[in-house]
Amino acid sequence: MPVSAYKKLVPAFGTGFNNMGGTPSIAYWAPKGDFLALQDLPASPTNPEDKYVIATAHTFQTGGRFYEMYTSQQKGRVQYEALGGEDGNGWKVTFTAFLPSDSKDLTYMANNIRSDWGIFLVPDADGKLNQIGNAVCKPMVTMTFDTETVTGDGKGYMITVVAYMPWKIIYAAAVTTTPAS
Repeated sequence: MPVSAYKKLVPAFGTGFNNMGGTPSIAYWAPKGDFLALQDLPASPTNPEDKYVIATAHTFQTGGRFYEMYTSQQKGRVQYEALGGEDGNGWKVTFTAFLPSDSKDLTYMANNIRSDWGIFLVPDADGKLNQIGNAVCKPMVTMTFDTETVTGDGKGYMITVVAYMPWKIIYAAAVTTTPAS
């Protein structure tokens, strides 16, 4: 029986280690139909800890790309909640964020994304990208618009993305934000 691949699980205290929560101001979204190839987790990674890391970039059809989404930094959150019992578990992944404004582009997204399928890449505060959704796990998206009060944070959309996934996936490859040719 092989020795386990677990490592020491103590944060690197005293080395500039930062455990700040939240999400930075830019997240990414791409509809599934724009992809040429969605990469999957490696079948036989060299290092066991790379088992849940996608290190090869997703590729796009001509014109396809990841779209940048500005989110208010203080309202962004990615949460992984354990699902299932002892012999059948996974994750309920929830990404929530506030997208300020009431542009035509946001209104278009709010009306269409509810029935679309895609991939979200959402960074942690330290820049690590969480991939929400994959080729078989469709994220469900809802967007709520609020004009807010005159003393509030301003009008805009609260986006909630929920996906039921077997694995927590880290995306560690290039994020294509220019249209593929």
